[in-house]
Amino acid sequence: MKVYIQKHDHGMYKDLLEYPPVEYKFVQKILLDKLIYQISYPRIAALRFGIRDKKSLIHVHEALVKDKVPWVVDQCEAQLFIDSENYYKLTKHNYIRAVEKYLNSKYCKKIMPISNAAKENILAFYDIKEKDKIEVVYPAIHKEKVERREHEKIKLLFVSGNRPTNFYVKGGSEVFKAFEILDGRYDVTLTYIGLVPEDIKEKYSERENINIYPPQYSQHELFEIYKNHDIFLMPTYADCFGYVILEAISCELPVIATNMYAIPEILGEEEERGLLIDAKKLSKCPFGASTSLTKWRNWSGFVEWIKNADKTQIIKELIEKTSLLIEDSSMMEKIRRNQKKEVESGKFSIKERNKKLKRIYEEAIE
Repeated sequence: MKVYIQKHDHGMYKDLLEYPPVEYKFVQKILLDKLIYQISYPRIAALRFGIRDKKSLIHVHEALVKDKVPWVVDQCEAQLFIDSENYYKLTKHNYIRAVEKYLNSKYCKKIMPISNAAKENILAFYDIKEKDKIEVVYPAIHKEKVERREHEKIKLLFVSGNRPTNFYVKGGSEVFKAFEILDGRYDVTLTYIGLVPEDIKEKYSERENINIYPPQYSQHELFEIYKNHDIFLMPTYADCFGYVILEAISCELPVIATNMYAIPEILGEEEERGLLIDAKKLSKCPFGASTSLTKWRNWSGFVEWIKNADKTQIIKELIEKTSLLIEDSSMMEKIRRNQKKEVESGKFSIKERNKKLKRIYEEAIE
């Protein structure tokens, strides 16, 4: 079985390539296609790789394929088939129809949303003629070896990427506000990995129990950081999956996160693999519904709304859920056991993902 795949530096792909269901061959889009893309209209995420062997298969990430060979695609949200920044394009028929042409082609063998939330989102925007062509394939992650150590203080952790806006859209601002209250109640520390505004950095620079680091760590280094903390905080408003949550689960680190998009699928029932904050109480319900992004013209508009939204309830629930875990060690242990079981043998296990992907590949090139 000859399966071509794009190289990608996302953690989800690192585990796919390190623990593959088949032997992959790597492929890149051709240079000429990059030039054509710049002048195309409507401009969508359609790529050409120059593969002509019809007995082979191409597996792409968040893209469409021009080559007339069988292909499959994994996707976390409808928007990324078009443009990651300009949400208004999802309301334009010419963009929607251009994407549908590829998704409904005989060469597209499987559309693989990485969550049920993603599946709902894709079907809300695109008319997929063959409904069995779309099938959820969850990302998988390996199980990290964990030797749990007791800490003198409860160590809280927040992790985000290298976008300055993450401070607002991933809930970094709420983490600091919640910590101010928690610090008055418990013996706690906060490790914040991510970019923060200069005034925030200056405000907390002298606090011995707050450490702020830039997002400069490798995945391996992050795993060691996860294992050295007690609770992971992720009150995000803008994650179409939340792979850092899966990384925390791999390290048996109890998670408190918002119930946005696919996150309830990752954490499961309340107290199963973490605790959920009800962020859908925010008036516009960002990322909480299949078509919510079209309420903003673009990413900048969404960020501005998040900056100014009243998140008092989010902070309140973040404090309550964190306090609940701090005060209930048996709940912490139960969550850790459930996390271990899920990664080793559940829907996010390497075994389950590889079994499903191998079947999909085989069916695609029959």
